[in-house]
Amino acid sequence: MNILKRVGDFLEHHKKLVLFDIFLVVMSYGIRVFSANVSVDTDLFMTHPFSNYNWLDIGRWGLVLLKKIVNKSGFSVYYEGIMAFIVIVLFLLAYAFLFDSLSNKKYNYYIFSALFITHPIFVFQWFFKLQAFEIALSILFIPISLYFIFEWLENKKIINIIVASILMLVSFSCYQTNVILYISSAIICYILKYNDLKGFKENGIICLKLILSFLSVYLLNTMITKLFFTSSSYLSDTVLWDFSHIQNNIHLILFHVKEVLLGSYVLNKAYFIGCSFLVILFVIKIKQLNKQNIFNWICLGCFILTPFLLSLYMGSNPFYRSQYVLPFVIGCMYMLIYKEFSSVADGKKLFIIQTIIVLICGTFTMKQIKVTNKLWYSDDVRYQQDCQMLSSIIDDLHDQGIDYNHKPTVFIGTWRAPLNPQCFVPIETIGYSYFENAATYQPYYFFSNDSIKKLALMQGETIAACDVEQCNQARKYSKNMTSYPQKGYIQEYDDLIVIKLSDDVIKD
Repeated sequence: MNILKRVGDFLEHHKKLVLFDIFLVVMSYGIRVFSANVSVDTDLFMTHPFSNYNWLDIGRWGLVLLKKIVNKSGFSVYYEGIMAFIVIVLFLLAYAFLFDSLSNKKYNYYIFSALFITHPIFVFQWFFKLQAFEIALSILFIPISLYFIFEWLENKKIINIIVASILMLVSFSCYQTNVILYISSAIICYILKYNDLKGFKENGIICLKLILSFLSVYLLNTMITKLFFTSSSYLSDTVLWDFSHIQNNIHLILFHVKEVLLGSYVLNKAYFIGCSFLVILFVIKIKQLNKQNIFNWICLGCFILTPFLLSLYMGSNPFYRSQYVLPFVIGCMYMLIYKEFSSVADGKKLFIIQTIIVLICGTFTMKQIKVTNKLWYSDDVRYQQDCQMLSSIIDDLHDQGIDYNHKPTVFIGTWRAPLNPQCFVPIETIGYSYFENAATYQPYYFFSNDSIKKLALMQGETIAACDVEQCNQARKYSKNMTSYPQKGYIQEYDDLIVIKLSDDVIKD
């Protein structure tokens, strides 16, 4: 059947799912679409709409490619937000369509979508407006590529593997986490498609084809990246394995495992409870085990461990923004659990079990939406405070008649935005002020000054740039100055202007 007809039929029979997915994205991301909050890094694209940022240096050539294709007229913050919204809805539907096309069983895609896209982890990814649309597009490519991969496994048509490989290559080159998301997606698709396939040989051949098709594209992307693009230590710096102090790496990995299982500010216990349901199912079905069932359970075990692949690779606890495999696994787990209980229970008993599962999923979904919006609110408050802080400093510069537009200006120290009790404490990128960003990076204060001046530019103010030597000189001048907001926190010298936000945070 033609793929467009299949998609049309799927949408025709799942109109409520379409509306439900739109509702979920509105609840978890809608507030961000037209927000005037300009996040860190996005400010560069606001001032240089055709910039490639440092993406080529860190191997994200796919992002540059997509940016050139979908943003030919240059970066637009509202356009980026709108398109990201649309594509997020599309990749939710694409996954549901993929699952539906692979299995004869009818799964509860509402559960999958709700637990997947409302998870607070996505806040830390969508925070970066400069790439939200393109990252969402790269995620969309994964279910589409897997659709063509499984079509290729069925009909052996070479065009299917070519299309799948191209989409995989672009997706992998956009964001490294997409590699793990693909692995996780491929495993769950295999479970859905070949759940009843008997025979070690048949299973082995299919798994081998899936692995080889993945490895060929992964190695191709690695080769392209290393030969033509990577010139930064960004990727290698994320790998923290130190075999002379391996206990530190093990401690960080175990901390990540503990956080996933027991929850934190951002995470909840949905993963742990889902695993508990699977253990119950395994115990109930243990008498029915055969070679095929054992193989399927092994695959399922590998699937639920995929959220930890990144921490094993890095030897540390990954950033939240790179952990969006976790909500995908959680959504799939509960989707499977809801359906698989129908094979061990029926009638009133099944109704009670599935009702309990729906209530648990609904509870987690509402909690996730609440946490997600609280994170967005926290950063909006931070941004308002940053703007007010900048306005206060600009007013003081005007009052003193200081020409900060042309004379090199250096900010020394840091300032943290005072957040109200409804806000989260600063976490990863959320809630951290422009005035405390990158101050301790070497060369000291050079990057933090660049960050503050980008914020100023977003508010229509130009503050003259400074070089590394001027930052070092300003540190010396600041030792005899008072700190903001005390009188004298701004001083003009012959060669530069010094604004002391706090005592020097660098201890020589």
